[in-house]
Amino acid sequence: MEKYLLLILGAIIGFIASIAKDYFVEKTKRKYKEIELKRIKIEELYLLLAEWSKVLFLQKQHLVYVMRKEISYTEYQDYIIKNFGDNTKFDFKRIDMLINIYFKNLLPFYNKVLEKRDLVNKIQFKFENDCIKGTCDYKINIKEYMDKTYTIVEEINVLKNEITNLMNNLK
Repeated sequence: MEKYLLLILGAIIGFIASIAKDYFVEKTKRKYKEIELKRIKIEELYLLLAEWSKVLFLQKQHLVYVMRKEISYTEYQDYIIKNFGDNTKFDFKRIDMLINIYFKNLLPFYNKVLEKRDLVNKIQFKFENDCIKGTCDYKINIKEYMDKTYTIVEEINVLKNEITNLMNNLK
């Protein structure tokens, strides 16, 4: 009788150990899948921000040519449409979605970028609206405009550094 009890007890312990092993294996697999998904999303966000930074700077720089009277506002618009129309490699909605869903801890850095962008856009929109009306204000402070543009790029770089830190600390 004792042998049967030991046999049954051994079977129960073996069964519990097997279930526990399966549980921990699945938990580990799930953790690695989550890390891989985050890694993919981090890489995507980083690339989107790098492209945005490049395009943003090129667009702003090209508007400076209009401000300096080197090209017309119409030439500027043609350049923007030709080079940055529907074929850009970034998507603001995607950047916003990635940060708000996967990386909420990056929101303060992202919001700083948006604040700096809004400051530059105020200057840009006023100048462009004047140009559309046919009264471009060529007395605009180009240095101030470009300095503020550089601050956007700097803030994007700060955000990209935070993303790099996130990637390095994935566990």
